[in-house]
Amino acid sequence: MRVSRLIFLVIVCLLATLSARPACAGDGVWTTLNTTPFGPTELTIHPGSPGNVYAVSPRLTLISRDGGGEWTLADDLPPGTRQLVFDPLTPSIVYALIGGQLQQRIGVESWTILAPGLLKGIMGFTINADNPNQLWIVTGSDLLRSEDGGSSWTRNPLAVSGNVTALALGWPDSLHVYVALAGLGFFHSTDGGASWNQAGAGLEGAGNIYALQVDGLVAGTLYLAADGGLYRSIDHGANWVPLGSPQPSYRSNILLWTGAGGGTLYTAAGDVIYHSEDKGATWKTAQQAPQSSIIRLVAEPGNPAVMYAISGGAVLKSFDAGANWTPPPAQGGYIVVAAHPTTSGLLLANHVRGGAWRSTDSGRTWTQIEQGWPVGQSIGAFHMHAGDPDRMFAAAGNALLISRDAGQSWASTGMPTADRPWAIATAPTDPAVILVSLGRVILRSSDGGTFWKAAQLPGNVQANDLWLAPEDATQVMAATTQGLYRSTDGGASWGTVGGIGQVNCRNLWSGAQPGEVYVSTDNGLVSSSDSGATWSSSPAGVGLAGGAGRILRDWSDPNVLYAVLGDRIFISPNGGLHWMPVGGALAFTPAYLAADGMTPRQLYADDEQGRNQWRLTLPEIPPTPTLTPTPTSTLTPTVTFTPLPETPGLTLTPLARLTPTPADETTDGGRPSTLVLALGGMAVVAVLGAGGFLFARSHTKSTARKEG
Repeated sequence: MRVSRLIFLVIVCLLATLSARPACAGDGVWTTLNTTPFGPTELTIHPGSPGNVYAVSPRLTLISRDGGGEWTLADDLPPGTRQLVFDPLTPSIVYALIGGQLQQRIGVESWTILAPGLLKGIMGFTINADNPNQLWIVTGSDLLRSEDGGSSWTRNPLAVSGNVTALALGWPDSLHVYVALAGLGFFHSTDGGASWNQAGAGLEGAGNIYALQVDGLVAGTLYLAADGGLYRSIDHGANWVPLGSPQPSYRSNILLWTGAGGGTLYTAAGDVIYHSEDKGATWKTAQQAPQSSIIRLVAEPGNPAVMYAISGGAVLKSFDAGANWTPPPAQGGYIVVAAHPTTSGLLLANHVRGGAWRSTDSGRTWTQIEQGWPVGQSIGAFHMHAGDPDRMFAAAGNALLISRDAGQSWASTGMPTADRPWAIATAPTDPAVILVSLGRVILRSSDGGTFWKAAQLPGNVQANDLWLAPEDATQVMAATTQGLYRSTDGGASWGTVGGIGQVNCRNLWSGAQPGEVYVSTDNGLVSSSDSGATWSSSPAGVGLAGGAGRILRDWSDPNVLYAVLGDRIFISPNGGLHWMPVGGALAFTPAYLAADGMTPRQLYADDEQGRNQWRLTLPEIPPTPTLTPTPTSTLTPTVTFTPLPETPGLTLTPLARLTPTPADETTDGGRPSTLVLALGGMAVVAVLGAGGFLFARSHTKSTARKEG
């Protein structure tokens, strides 16, 4: 009867896979885990609820409903959203640039493409704040206008042909429209774009124009940012005068006007934000400025003292009109490497800018690991001792470090090598036995890391993972780039395991029963029930098409396995015999997957950049018996051992304390992915492609600018 339940479960899951349902093993849903925007390209503030801030990036959009404190996925905005604009008078109407097409949504209705087939390759768009039915679109050198909310469009041919770099609508009369063309200067229309005249006396040496801003208090007053600096006009752009530049060799595409203090003008150059309260005559800098270049600057509608900026890939906030800036409580960029199996909420992570980090509250806050950890180095290969999870090993650059207090402090093991470790393994019954893969070379220590011996794998192979038999530390296997290798003398000599073939083997792990061991390969799973003496091939398992990435075991139930295949996570409740998708597709391909040791069926997923960090809690999976598959083939290993002489100079005393090394801006490059078996009154709207078009909006107007 229990077998019937298993068959029923598998059939249901297969049907769900064929019908493209997002999940099967219960409809678990991915939720953001302490997600703080990392790498957003645009910010939009809801006009009716200023505390609602959207951080837009091409892969996904996040929303904060408390002014940037906590962020969650804006699941009503599909991937590929590049610009977001709310109707200022009816915020339930929203427009978005999705996949190069302008789309509209009213209330909770579905998104509708405006003028399908007509408008493609849109660089950006804006809305007339005085008349929200009037929309403007820029597609390269084309300028289009709609007077009915996007139902129909009229082309507005300019006086000359050129690429539009900035667009602004006049105040208080939006019949005035201002446009800048690359290399051609400034153009003005007094009839809503029906006809155009070139203007701009005084801009002869300005060069390309990157941003336009309209003064919302003084009719006819404009500001622009160009190669030649900042300029102001008081007659709708007919004549221009240069302003005092914030700094020598100033150049920026960021220009923002707000009504604060009778009119304040903002600009940014590099990591410095400037503001002027006298129409650009003099400039002041922020007292507490961001530490990275500013790419966006917006002010809250109706409350210009509250401002947001994108700097260094994070969202920053100011409560005093830009005088001081504070980062969010926790910035993005964290990549979870491991979760502790017996301490709830304890996570270890890398950061994309270097360093190892530790969290005790499931990633809500992070503390950088400093005691004994080389400055700037990230966690490479990682291993947690099965019998004592507080005992951890990690590669930091070329060094192997050990922690005995769950990652709070670290010390060098003294491992002598100039190469970066690829994989680490320990004997479950003997914590003094450590094996480390350096690719072709395997290092072994039997005294906790004080002394080491080396052996080399036969042929030109690299060991991706290592496994020691739980009951006998002399029995060792290596998953390599060209098949499976085995040692019966603790790693002193190695031979090939015949029958598996020269297939890339990713990782090895022990099963639930004594003698069970599994290997994940490019062709699927291979398993043994006698510690590797014989093997049974299960090419992929029912429901998992082709080989997946590294397989992850649930620590609360060794029969439960997880696999990554593209942007989906799959689960097997019976040791890899059958697989089913869970949680729906993600907006990214997970490079790291971790399982919570304290909460069964809870997963963490990250991408390589740390910009996406998610948690999935699966519902209860019906109990299933552990079934032994009928072997499709019996693979008898043919082992040829090649003993190597002990490498001179590798019996050493411990190394001196590690010298800190500078932070590395990149992560591990070409080495195989590390084990992730973790237990445990102004709104700027924009984002476009290369040389993209940027739009900014102020209370009663809309302006546009192009990134230089």
